[in-house]
Amino acid sequence: MQEPVNAAPTRATLRANWIAALRSGKYKQCKGKLKVGDSYCCLGVACEVLGIVPVQIDNEWLYESEVAELPTSAFKALGLRDDEVCQRLMTMNDTDGKSFHQIADALENGDYFDRESEEVD
Repeated sequence: MQEPVNAAPTRATLRANWIAALRSGKYKQCKGKLKVGDSYCCLGVACEVLGIVPVQIDNEWLYESEVAELPTSAFKALGLRDDEVCQRLMTMNDTDGKSFHQIADALENGDYFDRESEEVD
């Protein structure tokens, strides 16, 4: 079903766009921060897909004042289940050495999203 032209995207669309971006090969992967130079962690890719504009202060890139954690607006827009989900994603990206493709697979097959509401707040 096609969304009306002026309708806000659903959470399902935002999630699908994030997963597709992780698989696209467009983004280089980094660890420890949302963005380092021209590289991103998996949560930084989410910020980019959502259109959150990073601001550079000194050598740090910030998304809505966050350097390493997903901004609240992104968390809500994607409908992530809870804070533990963000921690699991950060661990996969930063500690476990999972590729973006592996993280995308986990997002599709795991219990990461709140399924109750598909409309973006």
